[in-house]
Amino acid sequence: DSAVFCMPKYWDDAVFLYSEDTLQAYGIVPWHVNRMYHRLVKAFTSKQEEFILKTAAELGHYLADAHVPLHTTSNYNGQKTGQKGIHALWETRLPELFWSDYDFFVGKAKQIKYPQDEVWKAIREAHLALDSVFSYERIATQYIGLSKKYTYKEKGRGLQKDYSEAFCAKYHELLARQVARRARLSVWRIGSFWYTAWLAAGSPDLSDSLPIVLTEEQDSITIDIKHRCMD
Repeated sequence: DSAVFCMPKYWDDAVFLYSEDTLQAYGIVPWHVNRMYHRLVKAFTSKQEEFILKTAAELGHYLADAHVPLHTTSNYNGQKTGQKGIHALWETRLPELFWSDYDFFVGKAKQIKYPQDEVWKAIREAHLALDSVFSYERIATQYIGLSKKYTYKEKGRGLQKDYSEAFCAKYHELLARQVARRARLSVWRIGSFWYTAWLAAGSPDLSDSLPIVLTEEQDSITIDIKHRCMD
């Protein structure tokens, strides 16, 4: 996931070539997204339900990964700066606590003219946010104090050490909803990549290929979402 090592130092530099072992060592996200995008175009063209859903899910997974600042550095878990555990803090603990406050209705998907360039744009944006991820964790630690930074919560039959709610609230405040912004942008890009792949496949009619079966409870919720997305 650490794609920064393969990014040109200056965006307008000449194209660099990297061996396969370098990519495997430092990250394949931008290239794998491009591969999954073209695979999704093929899936839409074939109208194979399982192929479409599987490929769309995998493309979405890697695109979402490209929006995480800590995926753009070799210090991906704070292990080099005495901040070990920061990856789960940013990517899991904060969403667990504040997810209900996030708004994921991000507007209509749009056709992406150059999908490969769009992936690099997402990675570059994520990397620019990296300094805040580390610096505000230190500031939150100083504000809360080490004695109140962690807590223990039940997990299974035992207790597990985790970041305290007070510390997370301060960190979340300092980040100014950064996690929500990155998540919202990933939602928009995933939808736009799916839409672009569908257009590239010739906008096939999938009404028979992807039947939707709803339970009575799901029906009203899904209808409401559909109407909001179409407005």
